[in-house]
Amino acid sequence: MSRPDARVVHKLQHVFYTAFDLAVVSAILLLVILVYVHQYGGTVLDRYPEKLKLPQSSVILASDGTVLRRIPLPESGYRVTARLEEMPELLIETFLAVEDQRFYSHQGLDYPGILRAALHNTVQLSASEGGSSITQQLARNLYLNRDKNMLRKLKEASLALALEKRLSKQEILQLYLNQIYMGHGQYGVKSAAEYYFGITQLKELEIWQIAALAAIPKGPSVYNPEAEGERSKGRRDLVLRMMQQRGLITHAEMAAAMSKEFRPVERAKAERIGDSYMDAALKEASRLTGQPLEELRTGGYTIVTGMNPGAQQALEETFGNPEFFPRTVQRSKWRLLWL
Repeated sequence: MSRPDARVVHKLQHVFYTAFDLAVVSAILLLVILVYVHQYGGTVLDRYPEKLKLPQSSVILASDGTVLRRIPLPESGYRVTARLEEMPELLIETFLAVEDQRFYSHQGLDYPGILRAALHNTVQLSASEGGSSITQQLARNLYLNRDKNMLRKLKEASLALALEKRLSKQEILQLYLNQIYMGHGQYGVKSAAEYYFGITQLKELEIWQIAALAAIPKGPSVYNPEAEGERSKGRRDLVLRMMQQRGLITHAEMAAAMSKEFRPVERAKAERIGDSYMDAALKEASRLTGQPLEELRTGGYTIVTGMNPGAQQALEETFGNPEFFPRTVQRSKWRLLWL
């Protein structure tokens, strides 16, 4: 064999061995990823079972039924949960049409959706389309932070697969519709319906209101009904077109819904009265029920007190008026205390 031929053979051998090594490393890495994806989610769900019980804002009422406080959640927002049976079928079907059309056919990961999003982002040279299923969104919101990296995506996929194994589709959907952030500190569709439209019974929602709610999750700060500009209405009308294309509403219903104009709900600015009274009421409720204070704050309870709001406000205004407490009297009081 000539010397040049030996060099060629040596190069070919080097390429072959390098390719073989890379294939082995890739296979091992793929195996590690598969084991991680199938183990991580179940471990996290076992370690944090309380995450599947959503905190809900408790309400403190006066003796006449007036709402004195809606207690904010630890994340500084408000949530009132609702069962799927309380929600109109159109609301559920609309969220599925917008967020996850193959929800009932996948096991947590919508592979066609992920591929479509990847192709779209490659063509557009951006990361504007996510392709996450409803189960993935729920997993991310319950257990993960907002970092965008490969490890977080693997964790999200693992958690989604684990959730699908532990919960029914109905349970996942109910959790999602109660957990999702809807802008202005509101979590879940029921809190959002009351905040934006003044509606407490979800089955009273009109078509355009359902579309407006389903438009929010893509961008809660820019697509909520109270957002400035036309982006919110444009997104709502896009959802209405999707509803019509999916056969959820007729063309006439779509046109009628598009003609609706949003008018913000008038919210009376509640005066903060009785802060000390609220604290005392919560402690007394804890003593009487045996429930921890944190549970009373986030368990969705209605706590009725004996406060008379008018009398309490008059009392606080009186004690806050310096004319009733002249400085000479205050000095005399402190002098007596000193003596």
